[in-house]
Amino acid sequence: MAPVQGPIPLGPEKPYAETITLNIQFDTNEYVVKDLYFGELARFARVLKSHPDLYITIEGHTDNTGHAGSNLELSRKRAGSVKGHLVSQGVDASRIAVQGYGESRPIAGNGTEEGKRKNRRVEATVEYEKAVFLKKKTKTSPPASPSPLL
Repeated sequence: MAPVQGPIPLGPEKPYAETITLNIQFDTNEYVVKDLYFGELARFARVLKSHPDLYITIEGHTDNTGHAGSNLELSRKRAGSVKGHLVSQGVDASRIAVQGYGESRPIAGNGTEEGKRKNRRVEATVEYEKAVFLKKKTKTSPPASPSPLL
């Protein structure tokens, strides 16, 4: 077999995704972001503004209190509330999608108040191209991953 002549065409970098749980909790049947979480969202907004190539999906979740259909709508409102706050901090709205999952993706059991509290949350799935975060390689260091978002 003859050796390949010239450069080998490479396709575009495939996007990578990472999901982080934002440190934002909600009361039962509530979707308004409390003042005590504004600092967390301000830090996240700074990261997003300093990396304009990042696109995120804010995912809302609920516990199992109430009707599943109502919980799905509540989870969408939670995600929308977080998006609205990030937009108010200067993040371009076109970079933020919202998704509600209702009670379908618990991270803790719903049999205790503590478990239910943990399930009333928002997460952010961050999409990025690995090439954006690659640093110049040295012999001893592998390609860098993006720095922790928060």
